Amino acid sequence: MNKEVSLRMARVEDAESMIFAMDFSSLQNFSFFDKPPTIDRQRAYLEKLAHSTHDVLYVICHEDRIIGTCGLHEIDRDNHNARIGVMIFSPEFRGHGLGAAAIRKLLTVGFGTYQMHKLYFKVFAENTISCTKYAHLGFQFEARLKEQYYLKGEYHDMVVMSVFAREWKG
Repeated sequence: MNKEVSLRMARVEDAESMIFAMDFSSLQNFSFFDKPPTIDRQRAYLEKLAHSTHDVLYVICHEDRIIGTCGLHEIDRDNHNARIGVMIFSPEFRGHGLGAAAIRKLLTVGFGTYQMHKLYFKVFAENTISCTKYAHLGFQFEARLKEQYYLKGEYHDMVVMSVFAREWKG
């Protein structure tokens, strides 16, 4: 599979394409939603992000199709850091390096355009596959946050992995 991806700012009119691309049966991050995403909810979310000063969302495009999203969240302009989020919507596009390619592009944007000093992920501690993939991209273990996230009746530990502008070899 071709590993080329492009990023562009998410737009409200992307809502329908995003919902259409989501494979809810396999979407790991789907468990975060209170209610199943709908086109109207997705539009409202994208509208909210369009006016946010702390979040920026990009669609990940592969061969002219939206295959996921990635973004900078909780942007702290005073301290020059932000949390990264990434989601590949369908298993058809996972495991081919497309998410890693998108993260590399997002790091270029974060360290270049937004002049961030540090970018980080928060990952479920039990998600060792993602932790390994992020380590291969240059992220280093920073902290384990005990019982940080409450999801479906259980507390989960989160791992923080970060990379600094001076360390990233983009």
